[in-house]
Amino acid sequence: MRLNAIFGSHMVFAAGQPIRIYGNGEGNASITFGGITKNIRSQSDYWMVEFPPMIHGGPYELKFSTDEETVLLSDIYIGEVYLFAGQSNMQFKLNESTFPREKYTSDERLRLFSTERIEKTDVFTPKDGWVKCRSDEIGNWSAIAYLTSKKIAKIKNVAVGIIVCYQGGSVIESWVPAGTFEKIGLELSD
Repeated sequence: MRLNAIFGSHMVFAAGQPIRIYGNGEGNASITFGGITKNIRSQSDYWMVEFPPMIHGGPYELKFSTDEETVLLSDIYIGEVYLFAGQSNMQFKLNESTFPREKYTSDERLRLFSTERIEKTDVFTPKDGWVKCRSDEIGNWSAIAYLTSKKIAKIKNVAVGIIVCYQGGSVIESWVPAGTFEKIGLELSD
C-alpha cells in the first residue's frame, strides 16, 4: 500500500473541509493525523479515509504505517488551497515576467505542488512534491500562482497551498468541464 503522490511534507489541506487521504494497493495500514488514527483494510487497488474538517493552523505530522514501512510527513498546515490549471498563461514563469527580482521574497506560508507532463505520454506526474516558497526558487513558479497566493497569504495570514497543472498549447476544452460552454450559451465551431 502507498499514499498518492499529492501527499507529502510541507503540504496544505483546505481548512473547513473533510480531509481525505487516499492511495493505492491492497493490505492493511493505519494513518494518524491531528490526533486521530484511522485503520484501513483495502481489498482493491484504491483506498481512501476521511478525517474531520479542521481550522487554519499547523504544523502537523501525518503518519502512514503498513506492515512493510512507516512514512512520516511533517510541516503540514491547514489553510487555503487553490488549483491553478490551464494553458500557457498558467505555465508563464515569474522570471519571464517584468515583476522585479528584488521583490521575490521567501514566505513559509506559501507551498507549491507542481505537475509536469511526461513527454511522449499523456500522463502528468508530481514534480519535486510540495516545496516551500524560497526567494531563490520563486522565479520558476507560475507567475499568476505566485502573485495571487502571495496576496491571499498577506490578506488572510494563513498557509496557502498552490497546485499548478498546465500544458502550453493545449485546447481550452481540456480544462473546462463537459457541458460548460453549452450552459453559458457558447457554441463551439468545428
